Amino acid sequence: MKRIVILVVTLLLQMNMVYAVDNNDISQETLLMKQVETVLKKEIEKGKTNIDLRTLKMKYNDKNQRIILETFKYSPYLYLLYKHNHLYKFSYSQGYIDSIDLNMDYSKEDVQEVYKKVDDQLNEIMQLIIPSMNNYTKALTIHDYLILNYEYDKNISDSSATSGGLFINKKGVCDGYSHAYQYIMNMLGFNCITVSSTQMNHSWNIIEMDNSYYHVDVTWDDPIEDKFGMVHHFYFMLSDKAIQENRTGEESIHHHWESSVKCNDTKYDQIGIKDIQSPIYFYKNRYYYINNKGIMKDSECFHTFNKWFVYKCMNRYWNGIYSGLFIYNDEIYYNEATSIKKMSLDGKNDKEIMKIEDGSIYGIRLNHKRVEYVIKQDPNEKGMIYDSQIKLSKKETISTLEDYLYNATELSLLYVQSVDEVLKNN
Repeated sequence: MKRIVILVVTLLLQMNMVYAVDNNDISQETLLMKQVETVLKKEIEKGKTNIDLRTLKMKYNDKNQRIILETFKYSPYLYLLYKHNHLYKFSYSQGYIDSIDLNMDYSKEDVQEVYKKVDDQLNEIMQLIIPSMNNYTKALTIHDYLILNYEYDKNISDSSATSGGLFINKKGVCDGYSHAYQYIMNMLGFNCITVSSTQMNHSWNIIEMDNSYYHVDVTWDDPIEDKFGMVHHFYFMLSDKAIQENRTGEESIHHHWESSVKCNDTKYDQIGIKDIQSPIYFYKNRYYYINNKGIMKDSECFHTFNKWFVYKCMNRYWNGIYSGLFIYNDEIYYNEATSIKKMSLDGKNDKEIMKIEDGSIYGIRLNHKRVEYVIKQDPNEKGMIYDSQIKLSKKETISTLEDYLYNATELSLLYVQSVDEVLKNN
């Protein structure tokens, strides 16, 4: 007779339980989470709460239980399953996990709605990646997108610790940011993990590139007081040495993270993007961004800005440039203090397309097909976000989820196996 024992596990993964990960475990853990995601995603869509896991052939141990539970935060499709301090029941026999009883209250309609929203979000993100990008630029593009479009959640909830909560609610904490970054980079074929420090109560990512490992902290590059249209690059692609240094003039060093993966390569530590506070766009083999000179194309400044004057005080102005930036259909969109403008990629045909009469514009961004802007009287305010109502022409789709072997309804094992092969060869 098969003997089944029920084990009650308390989910304490939001910085309460941390496990060390070494180099040899990275690809295997990613593969296992993808396989767990495949099974759970299919079964909960059918309305099931007791999920048969025998096809995974996972040995019954603490590590594999932790991987299953971590998948709730990692997969944006499964974020409804994550409940901090929730009790989950595992059954096992003959040393292998048989099933998990989720004991969760959700409907098929709830699940289908989540799947649709996640599919739409991932499709939008995948369209940012173009074939001519190198690996560094892909990692940078996803880093900048997450910072530009989401903000830190000061009212912490269960969903804010998950990638799905970040995608759907547009807010999250470090666990949400780091799992979202890991998920997307894994989709793109990168070896990327989430690491944590119990002493810091914080998590971030380690990513492999060209046979070396680097730290990426998307959360700390997105200030808690969200700066609309702005993107920091202080914590992108750093060595162990650099991420333990003070990067911003504040008490902001990383320490005591639980991973034996060594990030020894220092070639990106002093790269110039650390001083760029706008998103960086790679378009037609050129880099476009804003620094303290103006709008740049690679190292060439081809547009300078007027001053942002103090509200109702035209003889005083704020130091700095407070423009957002995006590129759409071969045109650069940006803002001056009282207007939104666009120009061609060579800096010509500069046109004003919207003007305001009161306050100042302190950033713009493209949100789906809406051009949004923020009005403030002071750059240190949060400000109010508005839809400009600017009409954008239809943009051709560059890439979709299907381009990355992703089925919008069901994540196939073929995809999981192909990711594992990519990770092995990366």
